[in-house]
Amino acid sequence: MAVTLHEKDVISRFVSQMNAANVSSYNITSWPDASNRSSKDIDAIAEDHSHVTLGIEHTLLQPFEGERRDTSIFLQTVATLDKQPNLAVAGFEVSVAFEVGAVDRGVEWSTIAPAVAVWYLNHSAHISTGRTSHIVSGLPFELRVVITKKPTSYKSVFLVERQMPDNSLSRVIEKALTDKLPKLAAANTDRRILLFEQSSIVVDGGSAAEYIESVRSDHPLLESIDEIWSIKTAGLESEGYTAIDLMWPLGAAIEFDERRNPGA
Repeated sequence: MAVTLHEKDVISRFVSQMNAANVSSYNITSWPDASNRSSKDIDAIAEDHSHVTLGIEHTLLQPFEGERRDTSIFLQTVATLDKQPNLAVAGFEVSVAFEVGAVDRGVEWSTIAPAVAVWYLNHSAHISTGRTSHIVSGLPFELRVVITKKPTSYKSVFLVERQMPDNSLSRVIEKALTDKLPKLAAANTDRRILLFEQSSIVVDGGSAAEYIESVRSDHPLLESIDEIWSIKTAGLESEGYTAIDLMWPLGAAIEFDERRNPGA
């Protein structure tokens, strides 16, 4: 399937943000998949001022079973808290992840977001940095959240995410590696990047990277890939907001995070 206008927009945004983060100068020079309409062609080729070429293959992390229904509930409840300024903690990026299916039909949806906000404001000062698990009080059902809190030198922000169901991450990553690595490895470019778009589900980048590393011997074509990045596009349509993260290799991802957040 040929690269779509949406995918072109996402890839272009990624290249721009990657340039800003890495002080690089890549510009997209061609869209091979769009021009040849062949599933064997990669999505984009970029080139920097030194004429180093970069091949980029985009893939969407496919939704889980029942994703459409869960998305509807999610958007009408806790997702309304996403990036609310009053919930941001100065100097930190905080993400609150909710399990898929955490909110069911038999609950008054309008009460959920306010209750979560009150609970968070009462507890935010005592939440440790790193990844911690909590039960939100003040609701007629048990709502478990996983909070990731990390220092940032950029804009302080409060993000709402969803956790993928058990075993979904491995299935999604396996499919992406199986489908995308052959064409990317065959690309006649100096460097190669696999780009994961996270639209409705936000996958924990650390877990994804650890899984990729664990199956490295099963996917020898990974040796031909330089990096795997993610771009979060849940806020693209409504706010024009995207965020990128280096996922793999693990060592490079850690260095990238430390460089972006010095002193963290």
